Amino acid sequence: MFKFHFFSQFMLSVLGLFLTQSSHLFAQKEDFSVAKIDPNLKSGADAVVRLQETIFDIKDKGTATTKYRYVCTIFNKDGDSESQCVVSFDQLTKIKNLDGKLYDANGKVVSKLKKSDIYETGATDGLQFVSDSHVKVARFSYGNYPYTIEFEYETTSKNLMFYPMFVPQESPKFGVEKSSLLVISPKELKLRYKENNFSNACKKSQKDGKDTYLWELNNVPTAKLETYGLPWNAKAPWVQTAPSEFEVQGYEGKFQTWEDYGKFNNDLRKERDIVPQATQEEIKKLVANEPTKFLKAKKVYEYMQSRTRYMFIGLGIGGWQPMPAQEVDKKGYGDCKALTNYTKSLLKVVGIDSHYSLVNAGDDSRDVVVDEKFPSPRFNHAFLCIPMEKDTVWVECTSQNAPFGYIGDFTDDRNVLITTENGGKVVHTKKYTALDNTQNTNAIIKVNEAGEGEIDATTTYRGRACETNHLMHIAEKAPETQRKWVNENTPLPDFELSEFKIDLKKTLIPEVAQKRKLKARNIFPRTGKRLFITPNLLNKFDEKLEVDENRKEDIFLKGIDFSDNDTITYYLPEKYHIEGTTNDVKITSPFGEYKSQIKAEQGKITYTRQFMMKKGHYSKEKAKELNEFIKNVKKADNTKIVCVKGT
Repeated sequence: MFKFHFFSQFMLSVLGLFLTQSSHLFAQKEDFSVAKIDPNLKSGADAVVRLQETIFDIKDKGTATTKYRYVCTIFNKDGDSESQCVVSFDQLTKIKNLDGKLYDANGKVVSKLKKSDIYETGATDGLQFVSDSHVKVARFSYGNYPYTIEFEYETTSKNLMFYPMFVPQESPKFGVEKSSLLVISPKELKLRYKENNFSNACKKSQKDGKDTYLWELNNVPTAKLETYGLPWNAKAPWVQTAPSEFEVQGYEGKFQTWEDYGKFNNDLRKERDIVPQATQEEIKKLVANEPTKFLKAKKVYEYMQSRTRYMFIGLGIGGWQPMPAQEVDKKGYGDCKALTNYTKSLLKVVGIDSHYSLVNAGDDSRDVVVDEKFPSPRFNHAFLCIPMEKDTVWVECTSQNAPFGYIGDFTDDRNVLITTENGGKVVHTKKYTALDNTQNTNAIIKVNEAGEGEIDATTTYRGRACETNHLMHIAEKAPETQRKWVNENTPLPDFELSEFKIDLKKTLIPEVAQKRKLKARNIFPRTGKRLFITPNLLNKFDEKLEVDENRKEDIFLKGIDFSDNDTITYYLPEKYHIEGTTNDVKITSPFGEYKSQIKAEQGKITYTRQFMMKKGHYSKEKAKELNEFIKNVKKADNTKIVCVKGT
């Protein structure tokens, strides 16, 4: 899909405000034939950006126009996403002059954008989403590769909290012929900007009494990404621009420091923390007998969860301003802003201070780093910070079942902005360690001579391990849903589940215990009087983790730090024993540790395994060592022992 790529995910009402297109900017005849593309740009490309031009013209601190033109040649189906143009608009942003053309390989115009090629959708479903944001979608369909599309349009915005982000090469599989961003700003409005991997310096000048800033990038070939290397948004050239001061619907703000932006958010919430008297009395009574601040806050949080549900509200300034607490109390719903503000207001009633906080949420968004030195609104979510005597508790206010103080992969381990009475401050959220993220299995397996096994197993998941395959949510579902989950996540080829139970403990670091009894068939191959047993039957490491040993980049392992601890006791058929001897396994590396042991007794085998692995940044010279570590772990996990029937 052709769209504007910001490396942060703003609320839907914010999307599309920035990089927009102009109409008829170029009077000269242009040749967009494929033959004109430099072969170096076409090599390995799904598409080549022929021309991308943005003109962002700031009229004053509350109004700007953006003109944008985009021409792209598409070579295969992986580039077809660029044949679609998506533009968002709302009561603060208006679109005009949406035009487009489709060219064949020779640069001949095949068709022009018609009204029937454009459709408009709203962003309100009446149930969980109420917003004045809409999108216009324009699309060309053409099956003859290569072909070229052109889109151009113009917007006027009355929300200058956000300035454009210039991303000339949105994909490593795209070549770029010409791409530019021109910002025109009144002298009294200082433009702030941050460049990433951008080799061409900004060209500054003045025109008609205004300051101009120009960035250009030309003739850029495709790039190759190495497995487990830096993500593309860290390697790509881009420029982020931001205001020094702005105005939205009568609310004025400064953005030269994070303290400034925090004060602006405080202004948006002024006099929106009033809780009805009846609720105040109810809350005070609820926590009256709780002995600690932690337990009082937990009670308040669970009270909020029991009385509210999530519904996004994004109407005008309401995309950033929460509903008043008394409205949430009355209606029983709100979005992340409203529910966070409501929870903060309830805590205030019982004398507990907390900080309304902004974050770029989502596991896929942790690469969008909030820069302490460059304030910008790179946020898509609000949640709450509650300082405690010994530590800080973070709470997710949009969930009706999240344990108090657990934020998981949605908002953990990243920079966020907390707002205090003095303004904003960047802090880092909790990182869950390998000691937090554990999976412990204890199982008894009774083996018969037919190679079948009766299994009685309990696996306890803790921390982010609870989020494996959505287990923490499954724990609160109906039994039939839980049974389906157990069947789908038991790593055996042929079995019959007789009993199961899933229990969730909503502690600060949650735990889920999964108990199951089952009969497994065809799991222990048999030859004559011998049975072949794979001791690690239930928890093999099978991730496809391998890196190029002749790599150019360092290694970046994503995911979670984790530790597994397994104990499986096998009861053998009568007169069976291990044939030969077994060896303990110990593997140590910078990436983690692995230990396993097999202990044989009369009619019984006890298998123990400990496996810990750490994500992080490792030098490229460690590539061979990583591959060896993974290879040896997988080999150990697939070790077989032979049991033979004696006389």
